[in-house]
Amino acid sequence: MKRKKSLRQQFQGLDKSTDQALQHRQQIICNFNQDLIADLIHGILVLSKQQEIIYINNLAEVILKKFNPNHQQKGRLPMEIRHLCQSLIVSRNLFPQQYWVLESRICLQDSSAVHVKVYWFHSVSLQTPHLLILMEDESQFFQYAALEEARSYGLTSRETEIWLLQRAGYTYKQIAAELNITPNTVKKHIKSILVKQKKAPDIDEL
Repeated sequence: MKRKKSLRQQFQGLDKSTDQALQHRQQIICNFNQDLIADLIHGILVLSKQQEIIYINNLAEVILKKFNPNHQQKGRLPMEIRHLCQSLIVSRNLFPQQYWVLESRICLQDSSAVHVKVYWFHSVSLQTPHLLILMEDESQFFQYAALEEARSYGLTSRETEIWLLQRAGYTYKQIAAELNITPNTVKKHIKSILVKQKKAPDIDEL
């Protein structure tokens, strides 16, 4: 039976000067830890030192569009992200023996916020270090948390809709208007949700 090559073996002997080699290299990186990446709620970018995009997942594409939805060019990083990357590159040049992580909370025009972390990505499979960027849309994060709570509490579909809006800061009247129901109905559902919440195990214990 033919053994699958390791990442290190796949990178050995690649001729970087050819387009085919570059495509091969990009494909290997795209497949890197794919199972782990799929479970994350982060937008993920892997960049070369020249800030060329080597890998980008779907959520990262969605988040990048939020920076400037009217003028964002495909394949071009927002100025805020490029600034963080350049700062990390400069820090590495000044302090090559130190491990730097840059972290920033960027507020966007639509009043949402994106939490960004930039690391140096080291691997024995890669001959040069790459930049790893993790982006988290805070509104998306809270939505995931609320959905996990709804699942843990055993909420119905309607209760889940109400819980998501309530956790997002909506008032009873706003929830009622959004779902086209009466505030009284919202109140009854919230009461039912709180009863289920008390009976449910803590999420950390699941």
